[in-house]
Amino acid sequence: IGVLCMSLNGKHPLMWAHYAQEHRGLVIEFDENAPCFNRRRNSTDELGAFRPVRYSATRPFITGDASAEWFEHLALTKALEWAYEEEVRFLLDVSCADRKVNDNIALIDVPASAVQSVTFGCRATSEFIETVTKQLQRLGSASHVDLFLAEVDNRHFALNYMPMK
Repeated sequence: IGVLCMSLNGKHPLMWAHYAQEHRGLVIEFDENAPCFNRRRNSTDELGAFRPVRYSATRPFITGDASAEWFEHLALTKALEWAYEEEVRFLLDVSCADRKVNDNIALIDVPASAVQSVTFGCRATSEFIETVTKQLQRLGSASHVDLFLAEVDNRHFALNYMPMK
């Protein structure tokens, strides 16, 4: 089973610090309803769609019983301290991947139409921003993508997100 982890909240300051090179990277907002993220084989399939992570003060207890319940506990449970991430996970049988790299990395294709916005961190360099925006322009099919730049708020411990277009 392959797992793709994402957050419902790309604006939390700790998310920027932990996952976007300490505010030097970027956040990509995806359309969670895009076909590439909806690959259930049938209406009861637990794989092939985003599922919310459950946050718990206790570790899941896993028995030797190989039921779907133990898998859910293992794949979808995280410590309470991480709840600010508002994480969702896309679980997919690797045999359903669009392609594989070196036989051990399974990938899904995410078209430009599934991208809604790109937000650059407040410490992103102008060279990095230029490189990414040029790549988006080359795609052509990404003209609908909104671009934002995070800026440190002068009065509050917060970030402001300024449109770049």
